[in-house]
Amino acid sequence: MSQLQKSKKIFEAYSKLKTLSQSQTGIDFEKARLLSFLKRNENYKLLTGSLTASWASFLADPEIKSVVNSVSTANRWVRLYDTYVEKFKISLAELLGADTLMLDIAIPKLTKSNVEDFVERAKSLSRQDFKRRLRFGDVDEITCEHKFQKKYVLQECKKCGYQIKEKK
Repeated sequence: MSQLQKSKKIFEAYSKLKTLSQSQTGIDFEKARLLSFLKRNENYKLLTGSLTASWASFLADPEIKSVVNSVSTANRWVRLYDTYVEKFKISLAELLGADTLMLDIAIPKLTKSNVEDFVERAKSLSRQDFKRRLRFGDVDEITCEHKFQKKYVLQECKKCGYQIKEKK
């Protein structure tokens, strides 16, 4: 196999992987849409036949559990759908390919003016870069004038070398 053929196969595999990832995001948001509807006004209680049923007990049903593996995942999907699609009117097509964990951690900082920017960043940045941008904004690490502050004092035992960090 020539280097060109190998490169084409590698790129093809990468492209398929990206397509699958985007498809999975679409499936997740479709699940989120349905879960949001069921959770809204406690619609799930009609399915359980019990007015005292909880959201967690509904999600524990074996048929539902095969689709949603945990209460926290279901709640995250509902939160994402309610925030991005219902509140900020972002289309599902725009959300395809975005990392849902990144979208979730951005929710507290979202405004009408920055929501689209965060969606694009969730598609293009690594999780580490996304979290740094979320925390520090668009400050560039390379051009920053770095004003360091000590957060911890490291103490070491001279006899055995055991170390502890103490907050300053």
